Amino acid sequence: MLNAPSRAESCDSGVRRVAGEAGCAHVSEQVAVLHPGAIAAGEEASAVVLLVFRIGGREHALAVERVVEVLRMVAATRLPDAPPWVVGVINVRGRVIPLIDVRARLGAPGLEPETSTSVIVVQTDEVAAGLVVDEVVEVVAVRRDAIQRPDQVTAAARALAGVARHGDRLILLLDPERICEGSTDLRLPSGTDR
Repeated sequence: MLNAPSRAESCDSGVRRVAGEAGCAHVSEQVAVLHPGAIAAGEEASAVVLLVFRIGGREHALAVERVVEVLRMVAATRLPDAPPWVVGVINVRGRVIPLIDVRARLGAPGLEPETSTSVIVVQTDEVAAGLVVDEVVEVVAVRRDAIQRPDQVTAAARALAGVARHGDRLILLLDPERICEGSTDLRLPSGTDR
């Protein structure tokens, strides 16, 4: 198994950071650069910062507080009897984590990952996991009142945590707990520790 090379340079301090093309930046720095004035002074509590990514041309997002880092695709070790949405496991700085194909998890046809494919490493209450997505787009701040929680129409999509309105865009918010559900009891190949 290969060690996961990161697009992020060495980030000092224990503060969660999100990697962009330019390397590491604190989340609030990313928002300020990408959307100056996106969060006005005193409005931080009324906004949610999201990492936006694409799957099959559609925009999805995760709350940044669940994102550990963004990596480029690396070779994965396949697991026996794993669900079709589990690509395998990867080694991220000495920690073995499951690699989940978000396309397949959402019921869309999977694509063969390339070295340019993005992997979003998330931390849930249960597990750390790598989420394979087509591309990472940006970090945005969205007002809490611009997020609609699942209702009768969208509740059938279990992985959906809500829909965010950002300008004229509708961004589907995914629940990382539900995306990673079922990946904690996978059998690792012998000689591999978690």
